[in-house]
Amino acid sequence: MNDVIDESLKICYDVARCLKAEFQNQVMAINDNTIIEFSKKNNRLIHSSKNSMSGCQAFYTHTTPHRIIIKQNVLRGREGWLGANWYALDPKKVNDRKKLFGPLKNWKGPKLVGIIALVELICHEFAHHQTKGHGHGFKVKYARFWDFMVSQILSGKFIIPPQEVEQLKKALEEIKA
Repeated sequence: MNDVIDESLKICYDVARCLKAEFQNQVMAINDNTIIEFSKKNNRLIHSSKNSMSGCQAFYTHTTPHRIIIKQNVLRGREGWLGANWYALDPKKVNDRKKLFGPLKNWKGPKLVGIIALVELICHEFAHHQTKGHGHGFKVKYARFWDFMVSQILSGKFIIPPQEVEQLKKALEEIKA
């Protein structure tokens, strides 16, 4: 089971390095403890008032050294949702409310499964660096990071399985509809 977590963390680091190479001054320093799973083993590295992961898949620590802490079941299951519309500066709306993509309130975007879910998660968490909450600065940065990673995937420069590329295209179409 730890092999899946380790492989997922490696993928997260690959995404982080790709973002750092393109956006050097907008991405925090990346070292061996920048992205970690939430566990007792890593408790000493988590400098945050959060002592649980209830309600979130991951979180960014604003204290230095900056870290991204990810829930273990997210690393194992590799499931999430695409926040490109929810965190857009001009989101698509239905009946004057942000469009939801499923039967539950927390389905704020099309479901993502696999490596693509980790790519989206890292874009989201890295967008928190030097921004406040999910405000304007975060939204601009998130869109910049996500759009860059989408272009890297679609051009074949960042490789994910072909079925996930199709899943990505479908999710992007779903947001446009």
